[in-house]
Amino acid sequence: MTESRPFLTQSQVAEIIGRFETEHCLFGYAVKGVSVWQILRFDVAVNLQNLPLDRQPSRRTRKVTLLWKSLKGIANIASLALAGRKSRYWVNTYDFALRLRVGGQYEDIYFDALLRHIPGGLKIQSSNAIGYEVQKKRESIKPQLDSGDIDVLSHLLAKVAPVKKDNGIFRLIAQLISSRLELGQYDEKTVRRAFSSYYWRSQCYGFLLRRLKPKAVLVADTGEFPLRAACRKEKVVFIEIQHGIYTKNHPDALPMNALEFESNLLLPTYLAVAGEYWQQMLAGTAIAESSRIRFGGFSIVDYYRNIRARSIVPNPGCLVITLTTQGHDSENLVNLIRDFLGVCDSGFTLNIKLHPAYDYSTEVYVEALSKDARVNIVSGTSDPNTYELIARSDLHLSIYSVCHFDALSLGVPTVVIGLSGYQVMEDLIRRGDSVLAMTSTELSDIVKTRRWKPVNKETMEMYCMSNFVENIAKLF
Repeated sequence: MTESRPFLTQSQVAEIIGRFETEHCLFGYAVKGVSVWQILRFDVAVNLQNLPLDRQPSRRTRKVTLLWKSLKGIANIASLALAGRKSRYWVNTYDFALRLRVGGQYEDIYFDALLRHIPGGLKIQSSNAIGYEVQKKRESIKPQLDSGDIDVLSHLLAKVAPVKKDNGIFRLIAQLISSRLELGQYDEKTVRRAFSSYYWRSQCYGFLLRRLKPKAVLVADTGEFPLRAACRKEKVVFIEIQHGIYTKNHPDALPMNALEFESNLLLPTYLAVAGEYWQQMLAGTAIAESSRIRFGGFSIVDYYRNIRARSIVPNPGCLVITLTTQGHDSENLVNLIRDFLGVCDSGFTLNIKLHPAYDYSTEVYVEALSKDARVNIVSGTSDPNTYELIARSDLHLSIYSVCHFDALSLGVPTVVIGLSGYQVMEDLIRRGDSVLAMTSTELSDIVKTRRWKPVNKETMEMYCMSNFVENIAKLF
């Protein structure tokens, strides 16, 4: 967060960016057939929004280590390519998805169910969060490729052989971002480096696609542009599974008018949203207008719906409440919960589950809240996982986390805590599917009076359809 600039809501940022890109026809500026602005759009939006996120400390990489990783990456990629083992489909996932513990092993919450039911899959995995070393050692289905190998190799290639033939587009876009959006960190060198890194990643993925010939690639994030570009070039079906809160205000949800330059855009073959609600939230976007939206659901929701229906019996005398954090506005959140504990004398257990990527330390929560016997603080990388805690709860709390929708999908009522950024949840509150608590006193009143409505089956399905594996299998 930059102290000199205000925090903006996602809708405010979407409005600013929409005016900016329309005025300057930014999607029309392409290098190597791809919109440079689309590659930068998410990062620019995040910097504009200026969220107070508590990020993990970065790890500095020495040049010798970087060179070693590059050589190791080349060897791993070459080994996989030379083996020539054809694959029916790929899945691209992340370490932090290793959150479902079954027996002594950990499963990927996005794709392991699919890999188990549909043979011929190849698993690519990225290390994008600290603290998952144990889970990786006990991973149920091991990855065949670490996408970090491609990232490091591409980073090196981008330095050695950056994309140079851009007809002044990198300089122009950098100048526009710097002058019109007042983001001085975007100079020509930064834009060239970002695009060059994207380009070389796409080249590496293209090489592997030609060797292994999958029919489809599935990803669990909206920003996998290099892999998306490689699939477009090699005519491979590219299926994007919804990740997080994905509405028309999301930086990767391009506006309808971007379709004027559709040949420059990197769009998925299909976007598999969780349920009908998300299709409604994407109305008027390029992805909706080009008829690419399908319904998918989530395998982890299927899993915990079954557990909740089969084995969880509520205890009316002692509520179980789960608060999920986001690494966002932590100090104010701690203060509100501390005050809530002070004024609410109802019988309950409060689980505080930290975000697996942004809340890298439990210290601030332990120091302020752990003396209350009703509180149970669970780190982001520890068991039980977020879904299990929510599934075993009577009530869920958060600011503007996607966990609000996970809770409703599991049949658990949810409360929006009115700290910075909560406006993202205004539609949910307006629909009556969530209750807003602006203060600790309001939260206490909600808990004491049970002021929420039960979640019925129709609502659960609207937010997340059942039968993920069957839904996705139909797409390829």
